[in-house]
Formats: sequence, C-alpha cells, structure tokens
Amino acid sequence: MITIQEYANERGCSRQAVYNMINKHHLPTENGISNGKAAQFLSNETVEKLNQLIRPTSKEVSTLSESLQIDLMNRESKLKDEALAAKDQTIKEIGETRAQMLERIEAVSSDFKKELVEIRSDYEARLSKQEATFLRQKSEDDDRIRSLESENAKLKSDLEAALTELESIKQHPWKSAYAIHKQNKADKEESENGTPSEGNKGSSK
Repeated sequence: MITIQEYANERGCSRQAVYNMINKHHLPTENGISNGKAAQFLSNETVEKLNQLIRPTSKEVSTLSESLQIDLMNRESKLKDEALAAKDQTIKEIGETRAQMLERIEAVSSDFKKELVEIRSDYEARLSKQEATFLRQKSEDDDRIRSLESENAKLKSDLEAALTELESIKQHPWKSAYAIHKQNKADKEESENGTPSEGNKGSSK
C-alpha cells in the first residue's frame, strides 16, 4: 500500500487530481499514519484502477521512457556479458575437447605400439622355436641318412661277397658242394655237442 501523495509523485500529477478521480469513481481508501502524520492509503486494487483511469502525463511518459532506456541498456549490457561469457565458455570447452582428443589419440597410439611390440615378440619367439625345431629335425634326418648310408654300404658289401661266392660256386661246383656239406656237418655236431666247429672257430677268430 502507498499513500495518495506517493502515488501522485510516481505518476507525475497533483495530489488533487488523484483525489478528484477517487471521488469521481468512488474508489476506496484507507486511513493510516505516514511519517507521524495522518494520511490516506491506496490498496493495490485501487492503484490498478487509478492507473487505468489517469492518463500518463508528459513527465510520466518522459520518466517511463528514461526508465525503459535504462532498462534496455542494462539488458543489452547483460546480454553482451552473457554472450562474452558464453564465448569464453565455448573457447574453454573447445580447448578442453581438443586436449581430450589429443590425449585419447596419444592413448590409442600407445596401445597400438604396445600391441605391435607384443605381436613382434610373439612372432620372434615362435620363429625361434620353429628354427630350433627345424635344426633338431635336420639333425635327426642327418643321423638317419648316415645310418641308411651305413646300412646301404653293408648291404652293398654283403651283395658283393654273395656275388663273389656265387662266381666261385659257378667255377668249382663240386668243391663248393663239399664245403657246404662239411659246414652243415660241423653245424650239426656243434648243435649235438655244444662245441663250436672248426669252421666256426675260424670264423670266430
């Protein structure tokens, strides 16, 4: 609630003009004390009705215009400040985003290098294992080849001896038959007596 004088000062009109409008439209007022003196007060409802009834004065229009200009300037200043703040925040976020992207790229690169080292180490280990297996297999194959060569040489020697004996039999068939008969007899005696025959003695030497 405000007094009639305060309302008149705000509207830029005389106190009498406010009284005239109150009396003309029978608007309610309330008695009270202001600054230690008796005064009449206007309720919010009465103020709203007076605002509709009393036309704005030139002073009120000027005051309102100045007030609107000040309010507009304040709003423009606030908008500029908000825009600058938003720009600064955007720049900060862009900087943070760029830093985060670089950090992420660095992390991905580091993980890739680590994985590459692990793959290379695993490959070298497998290659070394394969080389060791190959060398061991080669050594075994070499031993097998030497064994086969030795066996082949013995078979070749036995074959040559058999061929020589066959050639001798062809040249002296009766002599060879007697030698075979003598050897068979000696083998029989050995099996009966358990003593080696003369032929086997000589062979054992």
